[in-house]
Amino acid sequence: MPLPAEGELSAPGFDGECFWVYRVLGELRRPEDADRLQSQLVRMDSSGEVLQTYDLEEPLSGLAFDGERLWAVYEDFDEEVFYTIDPATGALVREFSTPPVGRDDKALAASGDRLWLLTSGEPGERLVFGIDMTSGSAVELCYLPEIVAGGMTYADGFLWVGDPGIREGEILQVDPETGEVMEIHTVSGGFIIGLTTDGTDIYVAETHGNTIYKLER
Repeated sequence: MPLPAEGELSAPGFDGECFWVYRVLGELRRPEDADRLQSQLVRMDSSGEVLQTYDLEEPLSGLAFDGERLWAVYEDFDEEVFYTIDPATGALVREFSTPPVGRDDKALAASGDRLWLLTSGEPGERLVFGIDMTSGSAVELCYLPEIVAGGMTYADGFLWVGDPGIREGEILQVDPETGEVMEIHTVSGGFIIGLTTDGTDIYVAETHGNTIYKLER
């Protein structure tokens, strides 16, 4: 399915019925341009048709669906803020916040009552934190190989992490408790910007063809 043609895209998600993508409209050429950028959530059907767009006041770092609710995370200077999204209005509903758990959030995934946050540690280091949706407590779980993180999702008991490449990308199947890479799926063409799942299949968003496609496993 095609992605929206406009904006800098990232963080695809699925709410059980429709796909969502986060995008930023406008160009950042000078520092003063930052105030003119517009963050949006875009809701699409399975054919890629845009159903609604919702303007946001804050930039997002990831989207994830836990089977009932669509989650988003916003990285502030002194906290990580976790929201659920009202699918009818696109409104962000603040659920809880945690102290910063890394540098520069990269992706968000969800499973059961836990969120998984992929972030940066020391230079070249990728960390995964497990966050309890009820208490908001965060526990450092595992380290990942040095990769350029291109999204993350949770399916079949594993975390699936995208590593974009110039000519080929890779999808890493990771044990969430140990960080061990169980399997690597190579995908040709494009630059991976995010992963999501409908509970059965894994979908890859990439910029080469500006599409979301199902990962063949």
